[in-house]
Amino acid sequence: MKLIKRIKSFFRELIDTLNREGSFTRNFMLMASGTAVIVVIQFLFTPVLARIYSPTAYGTFSIYNALVLNLSIAGGLGLSSALMLPKSKRELIDLLRLCFLATTVICLLITLILITNYSWIMRFMEIHSMGYLIFLIPVMALVHGYTQILSAWYIKSGDFKTGPRIRIGNNIVSRVLSIIYGIFVSQTWVGLLSGDLLARFYSLALFSRRNFVRFVRVLFQYRWINRSLALLTKFREFPLYTFPAQWMGVWSGQIPIYLTAFYFSKEHVGLLSFAVSMINLPIALIGYSTHTVFYQRIAAIGANNIREIGKVTEKVLTKLYYLSAIPFSLIIVFGDSIFIFVLGEQWVGAGKIAGFLGLYYFLFLIYSAISSIFTVLKAQKKTLLVQLAMIVVGLLSFVIGGEQGNVDLTFLIYGVSSGIIYLIAIIILLKTLQIPWFTSFFVKFLLFLLTILGLHLIKIMI
Repeated sequence: MKLIKRIKSFFRELIDTLNREGSFTRNFMLMASGTAVIVVIQFLFTPVLARIYSPTAYGTFSIYNALVLNLSIAGGLGLSSALMLPKSKRELIDLLRLCFLATTVICLLITLILITNYSWIMRFMEIHSMGYLIFLIPVMALVHGYTQILSAWYIKSGDFKTGPRIRIGNNIVSRVLSIIYGIFVSQTWVGLLSGDLLARFYSLALFSRRNFVRFVRVLFQYRWINRSLALLTKFREFPLYTFPAQWMGVWSGQIPIYLTAFYFSKEHVGLLSFAVSMINLPIALIGYSTHTVFYQRIAAIGANNIREIGKVTEKVLTKLYYLSAIPFSLIIVFGDSIFIFVLGEQWVGAGKIAGFLGLYYFLFLIYSAISSIFTVLKAQKKTLLVQLAMIVVGLLSFVIGGEQGNVDLTFLIYGVSSGIIYLIAIIILLKTLQIPWFTSFFVKFLLFLLTILGLHLIKIMI
């Protein structure tokens, strides 16, 4: 009877929390439910796309996307990450204006550089197969930058519904167009690019429907330059530390792409990018949703109330662990079998890579979901150091494995060493909040390793 009463009480509290406007659980469920739909969409479309486009096509597209993402990060100067912090409406509008201006100016400068140095860039980067499509990179980066800024604006205002809905439409548009292009036009990487490009414009159009017109009206407000300079001073940690950390984070994620192409082949790049896209499904479902809601919540609490931030963090950390431990342990042990079953024999290499990287991405999910603690506490230097360590680890892993000519060894070293970096980063986060890291997380992590060991024994017995 007591157990039944506890279960009833749990569900009653859960329903009350979900119905409470602005609650953490409600906002998380709004984000997670939208992301869950996206995961289902990707799961349904991925086997079809995998049979239309080759690993080589995915490899070329992943390199192109890497260039777009680099430019997108450069355009924002890290300032969009500060949009959760302003307390007044006027300061928020000024910061939004500054974000849009920085993104526009930098993308225009990159376009000018591409026009004046096209031949040299193509030779230096060995991307001749992209041709004049390289000029779409700053356009896509500009659209991506604007979309990210507008998305943050919605979240800041407490709207957790619009973003997931638009991302659902974005994913459908991108995949449907890529399939149509691949079936009726060509199975080259351009089909993947076409779907992605039109989906980006689709997202921008929907996001800008409500807020962008209002922004344009205040763009040339009197003396906004003086206020913008004052904002740069107030939020100087973002261009000084957050921006380099974001760029290093992008580079640490892209090092495997570039060095896999250098040491191995574009086919292996395609296998890697496909493996990462599959691993990113639970990260998008759990990590992204948690990060967005968590950042908004602790920014509202404020840096002066570390104890309250610590309480929220401990609750979130426990939920993150239980939500992610099972899917990642299955990926680590049965990744190759899962990929063969879902995608076919040609993608078995992607499944093996996913298994090697599983530990790294499990810890990355947890770290990325709560890493905004460093931002709120103005400790962005630590974020920068984490990303710097990831770059060093990535380079060393690929030099060691690449010189041996062994793909499996390369990704095994990279996955384990990167996981260790994020484990240390999580411990640092918890110590910053004066949370007992051993009992709150490390014991759970050891249990995760024991689960992996048990599943490996089952796999051997089968």
